[in-house]
Amino acid sequence: MNRKTSSEPCTPGTMASRGEQECAIGVHQFDAEILHQRVLFQVYQFDASLMIWVGASGRRCLKSLAVASAMGQRQLVATTLLGNPSAEVGNESMAKRLSKKLGKQVFLSVNLDESNVELALSVEKRINEEVHLFPDLF
Repeated sequence: MNRKTSSEPCTPGTMASRGEQECAIGVHQFDAEILHQRVLFQVYQFDASLMIWVGASGRRCLKSLAVASAMGQRQLVATTLLGNPSAEVGNESMAKRLSKKLGKQVFLSVNLDESNVELALSVEKRINEEVHLFPDLF
C-alpha cells in the first residue's frame, strides 16, 4: 500500500497581497487492492470541505461527481454535479455518509464500475479505514 501526503499553496501570493492568510490545499494519496484490482484514492483537503477522488490504476478520469453537505443540524443533502444522476445514486449516498462522519461538505468522485455493489462497499470501507488511521488528513 502506498501513501503520500503534501500541502500545496493555492495561487501563491494572491491572498497575502490582499492582507489575508495564505490558504493551502492538503493532498493525501493512497491505494488498495480491492476485488483483484488496484484502486487509487486522492483526498483534497480544503478549509471546510474535501474532495475524494477514487479510480482504477491507469484510468484517471472524472466521469462522476457528487456532493453532500449538512443543511442545519440534522439534515444532509446530496446531489450529482457530473454524470448520470440515476447511475450515481450510490455516490450520493456514500457522499452523505462521509459528510455526516466527517462533519464537513464532501465532494466525491468514484470512477469505477458503478454496477458493482460489492466494489462500492469495499471502497467506502477502505476510505473509512483511512479516516480512522489518519483523521487529520480528512
